[in-house]
Amino acid sequence: MSPAAASPRRRLLDALAPALLVALALALCVRDLGAASFHDGDEALYAEIAREMQRSGDLLTPTYWGAPFLHKPPLIYWLTSASFAFGPSDVELAARLPAALFAIALVLVVYAAARRLGGVAAGLGAGLLLLSNSQWLFEHGARSANFDAPLTALMFAALVLGLGTSRRALVGSALCGALVMLVKLPLVGFVGLPLAALQLARGRAALLRWLATWAVAALVIAVPWHAWALATHGRDFWDVYVSYEILGRADGEAVAYEGARWFTPLEALARGFTPWTPLVAVAALAALCGWPARADERAARRTLAGYALLLPAFVCLLDSAWPWYVLPAVPALCVLAAVFVTDLARSPRAWLAPLAVAAPLALRLALVSARADYAPSARPSYLWPHLDALYAFGAAPWGAPASSRPRSCCCSPPRRSRRPARRRAPALTALLAAAGALALALATVAGVETRNTTAVDALCAELRARGTTRLLAVGFWHTQAYGERLNPHVSFYFREACDDVVDCGASLDCLTQELPEGSALVLSAEAAKPRVRRSLEQVLPRLAVRPSVWVLQQEPGGGFRELR
Repeated sequence: MSPAAASPRRRLLDALAPALLVALALALCVRDLGAASFHDGDEALYAEIAREMQRSGDLLTPTYWGAPFLHKPPLIYWLTSASFAFGPSDVELAARLPAALFAIALVLVVYAAARRLGGVAAGLGAGLLLLSNSQWLFEHGARSANFDAPLTALMFAALVLGLGTSRRALVGSALCGALVMLVKLPLVGFVGLPLAALQLARGRAALLRWLATWAVAALVIAVPWHAWALATHGRDFWDVYVSYEILGRADGEAVAYEGARWFTPLEALARGFTPWTPLVAVAALAALCGWPARADERAARRTLAGYALLLPAFVCLLDSAWPWYVLPAVPALCVLAAVFVTDLARSPRAWLAPLAVAAPLALRLALVSARADYAPSARPSYLWPHLDALYAFGAAPWGAPASSRPRSCCCSPPRRSRRPARRRAPALTALLAAAGALALALATVAGVETRNTTAVDALCAELRARGTTRLLAVGFWHTQAYGERLNPHVSFYFREACDDVVDCGASLDCLTQELPEGSALVLSAEAAKPRVRRSLEQVLPRLAVRPSVWVLQQEPGGGFRELR
C-alpha cells in the first residue's frame, strides 16, 4: 500500500483512538460518581474545607469549622469550591468532579506519551491499561474527592512535557511543576530529579535553561501563597505545614499507618496492575537498562522508568506508607508496559508479544475465584487487601488462550521476501491479544458497584426531610489534627443537614431552654451508655422544646435509630 493511501487511514486511527479512550474514561470515572457517600474522612475533610471556602469567600486561608487548616496548599480547594459554586447540586458529585476531570485528562497525556514512543497501538494500550487499573480508579484516585488524581495528572504532565526540547514544552512542564507545588509541595522533587538528570545529560546549557524556567514558574505560581501564609500565620503555618505535614510524614510520626509493612506500597502497586504486574515490572526494568529502544529514545524511557521506580522506592522507606502514595507512578508504568509490548511485536522475537500479554492473564484467571459480595465503595479507602475480587471473571477458572496463534507467527516466509507482512502479523496478533485481555479487565472494573450510602448520610437525609433547625452532636470523637473538632465524615454530613450544628463533645450541657423548634440531638452509639440515657431521661422533660433524639452507629454496617 502506498504511503498516500495509508495516510488517511492513519489519520482516522489517530482520531479514533483518543476518542475511544475519552469515552471509556467518562464511563468509568464519571458513572455514578455522586451515588456513593464519602468513603473516608479525607474525602469529607477536603470537601468540607472547600465548602467553607466557597461560602466565606476567603480563597487564601483554608478553614475547618472556621479555624485555619494549613496542612496543604489551596489549589484543590479552589477547584472544589468552584465546583460547589457552579457545578452540580449533588455534593458528592461536585466534590469528586475535579478529580474525575483530571483523571480523564491524564488518560490523554498517557496516550500521547506512549504514542510518541511506540505508535498509536502503544498509546491505545497504555490508555486502556490505565483505565483497567483498579487502584487508580477506586483508591484515592479517579473516583475520589482526594488530592491524588489531580496530583498524579500534574506530575506526569510535567514529566512528559519535560521530555521535549522545545520552548513550549519546557514552559508547559514548568507550569505543571509549579501547580504540583500548590497541591503537595514535596512531591515536585520526584519530577524534578529525573528531569534534572535528563537535562544534565543534554548539556550544561540545557540544565541551566530548565532550572531558570522552573524557578520563574515557581516564583510566579507557587511562592506567593506560601510566602503569604508564612507571613500571615507565622509559627502556626510552620508547625503545621512544615513540621507536621512534610517532616512528620517523612519520618512517620504524623500519620503512621499501623497495618503497613515496608513493601506495602509495592504490594498496592502490584495489585492495581493485576494481572499484568510481571509485564509492568519487566518493562520498567528493561527501560531502565535501555532495551530495546533506539538510541534517540533511551533517555526518555530511562527518565520515565526512573520516575516510576523512584517514588515507590522512597515510599517503602516511610513508616506512613499508605497504599495510595504510589499512585503517581502508575501512568509512567502504563506507558512503559505498552511500549515494551509493541517493541516486542516489532522485534525478531515477535512471538513473545502476545505471550507477554496472554500468559499473565491466563495465570490470573486460573487463580481468581468469584466473590459476589464485594463492593469497594462500602469499604475504607485503602482497598488494596481486597482487590482480588475486582478480577473475578467467574466462579470457575477460565482456560488459557490458545497457543496456536503465537506459534503460527513463527511460520512466516523468510524476511527478505515478505518483511512487511512478517512484521505486521505479530504486531496485529499482539494488539488483538492485548485488546481482548484489556476488554476483560475493563468489563470487570466497569461492573464494580460504586453506590453506597453510609449511616450518617442516611440519617442526615432523614433530618433534612424533617426540617431540622439545630443539630446537637454528642459523644463523637475529636482529633488534634482537626483542631479538636468533630471527625470530618460526621461533620460534613451534619453541616449538610443543618446550618446550625453544635458540637457538644461528651457533655449534655448543650441541652438548654433556648432550643428552637425542630432541634435534633444525635448521640454516638459508643456514648449511648445507660448512664447517659438516664441523664437524658432526666433532662429532656424539663426542656420547653424537646428535640428528637437519635443514636448513630458509624462503623461499616452501622445504622441509626430514634429514641422515643
